[in-house]
Amino acid sequence: MKRFNFYKKIVNKYLKKNYHILVVGAGQIDVDIFKKYKNVIFTNVSKKTELNKIKNKILMQNLPYHDERFDYVVTHASIHHSSKPHLAVLEMLRVAKIGVIFIESRDCLITRFSCKIGLSEEYEFSAISNNTGGVDDTNIPNFVYRWTEREVFKLVNSYKPLNKYRIYYDYDYDFKFSKNRFIKIVLWIFFFIFRNQKNLMSVFIKKK
Repeated sequence: MKRFNFYKKIVNKYLKKNYHILVVGAGQIDVDIFKKYKNVIFTNVSKKTELNKIKNKILMQNLPYHDERFDYVVTHASIHHSSKPHLAVLEMLRVAKIGVIFIESRDCLITRFSCKIGLSEEYEFSAISNNTGGVDDTNIPNFVYRWTEREVFKLVNSYKPLNKYRIYYDYDYDFKFSKNRFIKIVLWIFFFIFRNQKNLMSVFIKKK
């Protein structure tokens, strides 16, 4: 629910209902988030997705659309399933006229530590066991690619150096091990001091 609320807040913050939007790596959560948006196309690489609104078998690193086909391209928690995460972001930029929004895990101190002690996954074996797809929707557990702000900046500005981009970041956190009341209090204090160490990051790349 926390991820859903963060996703919904970002969509409401940056997107208007009259925009022409492409959502890649889409599932039920995306259909629910955009249910009041009329001009949205949903795609997913998965052959298992049964939602009628979603066009399947489309890799996000190879989108079958011409340049600037959509006003915005959006994805949530799907780039880390791509075998080419950087290319996936660049493909989203290519087919977007105004901008790209993606929500992914952030490469932060707590996540690194939780991976070391086994509280978080470095390779997403749970995606295979839950039948939600590994790398490029295969049965190979995907590496959970986590981002930093500097990495996004370098990637975007390497793509077309003559273009001027504006990049906006928003943060939240959602840890599977944070159900305990004491841990919740500790995390709240930590994030109050270190606001940018949260493990959820929304990136809004504005082209124009």
